[in-house]
Amino acid sequence: AYDSESEGLSTYSNVQIPNLKDRSEAERIKAIDLAPEVDISDLIRKQEREKQEALLKMNNEMTNISKEATSANTKNYITGTVNVDNIDSHYFNQQMNTYKNFGYAVDPSDIERAGYTYSKDHFNKDSNFVEEIKNSYLEGTENFNNSNISSNPRDKEYFSNNSLSQQDYVKLIKKTREKYGDPGKGDFKGPWASYKGEELFSIKGELNEEQREMLSQMEQQRQKKVDDDQSKKKTLSVEPTSVFHMQDEKDYLGRSYLDAPSHIKPGEHVCYIPKKLLHTYVGHSDNVQKIKFFPKTGHFILSCSQDSKIKLWDVNTHRKCVRTYLGHTESVRDVSFSVDGRNFVSASYDKLVHYWDTETGKAILSFNNKKLPFCCVMNPDIENSHTFLVGTHMKSILQYDTRSGQVTQTYDEHLGAVNTITFIDNNKRFVSTSDDKKLFIWEFGIPVVVKHISEPTMHSIPTACLHPSGKYFAGQCLDNKISIYECKGGFKINRKKKFAGHTSAGYSCGIDISPDGQFLVSGDTTGGLWFWDWKTTKNYRVINAHNKVSVDVKWHPVEPSKVASCSWDGTIKLWD
Repeated sequence: AYDSESEGLSTYSNVQIPNLKDRSEAERIKAIDLAPEVDISDLIRKQEREKQEALLKMNNEMTNISKEATSANTKNYITGTVNVDNIDSHYFNQQMNTYKNFGYAVDPSDIERAGYTYSKDHFNKDSNFVEEIKNSYLEGTENFNNSNISSNPRDKEYFSNNSLSQQDYVKLIKKTREKYGDPGKGDFKGPWASYKGEELFSIKGELNEEQREMLSQMEQQRQKKVDDDQSKKKTLSVEPTSVFHMQDEKDYLGRSYLDAPSHIKPGEHVCYIPKKLLHTYVGHSDNVQKIKFFPKTGHFILSCSQDSKIKLWDVNTHRKCVRTYLGHTESVRDVSFSVDGRNFVSASYDKLVHYWDTETGKAILSFNNKKLPFCCVMNPDIENSHTFLVGTHMKSILQYDTRSGQVTQTYDEHLGAVNTITFIDNNKRFVSTSDDKKLFIWEFGIPVVVKHISEPTMHSIPTACLHPSGKYFAGQCLDNKISIYECKGGFKINRKKKFAGHTSAGYSCGIDISPDGQFLVSGDTTGGLWFWDWKTTKNYRVINAHNKVSVDVKWHPVEPSKVASCSWDGTIKLWD
């Protein structure tokens, strides 16, 4: 309500303000300070003091309650009594870190002594300080300076018997822990191993009779399984040996049965796609994994199977098993001939790699690096014929020397199990494929990747082979396709050549190329053999060869139209 008739003042909500019309009168009125400065420090100190008193009071009440609970031997927690207390977080962390690093600390619940004022009389009266350090002070140094502790707690010269630091305490505790035990013997404890003198208790209480009986039966079954496994390993640990199935190892002229017939002469020839089944080899009691023709002449076939046996078969005359090599206790994964065929290497799931004499059937060397070998290849170079490579499930390739019997090099750049090893560039380099969907090109003897091939669209390559011209190598991909890569330059993929139509996903179906480089053949999950033209990538023929997956196929090195295939039906078939 603005009143213009008033004498120089107007009334608004019971507050008198100067009239704007009479400015001279307003100037004579003393100005009113609406926000005067007020000293509230006393009020703040009073509030803080009341807050501290309330905190101390609550702390004392909790301490009394905890003492009463402790004196009455009551447990408020499963492992004992927990005292509830109100502790400043900064002060607690400070003392905790001090105790961990130097072995002494002050009771963090004592808020009144936050000023670190200590004396010898204080130690005699107060028990809140850690007992060990208090005794060290009373028995040791007389010149104890409180300011030195608070300013430089790392000076341990003030104490004669300091408590253990956190690291020393952990080392001491580890020595008292029981051993983990051996999982194979049935006494494995692992992270559940207890400490010496530790009292174990069960939260759920004791077991009833039915539970005890069930537990004893489970323990008996487990122990029986462990004993059976140990006895099985003892019985299967046999010395490598062989069995010769023919009458004489030499003919009337003194020539070894391993010598090639005189009518087989290696040379260039035109190859043809086989049309009919020539012979079926039966002798393995389980799935056949790999087959290899004898180098250059091909008058023998070497096969390995999941029945842990390796067999040598005749191709030209009687076509029977000539020798059986016994030395593995698990499935044999791969075999590889030397350059002259006088020796070969076998890799098995028993983590053993044997170096055999093909003629006598004796295991010259045995290697065991506690790694599962997935593939093995002997160096085809004559100068390095004493070396061979083994791809393992531990993402590495091991290079062995048959002269020293030692591992001379390790190639470990892969991120998955190594599936294939293929020598290229006149045996100076080799290509490795892995479950990590990558291709690595290596210089032989140098554990550094020369070329790294990896694309988002690539799939794992379980089998591979080299073209006879040495310009390309083919890889069986798990997307039901066969990819072709160059062996020189940038090792680019040849996208014009696409061999597809068969089914190989999920299996390690072998592939091979005819000696004249005209045809490519591949196994199939349905048991078929697929033949393509190398130049046009046209599929010429599909042979229903086996009842189960055709896991490997090889072209004869001399005969123009002979092809051998093996399958998980336990048979080896020769086609012509």
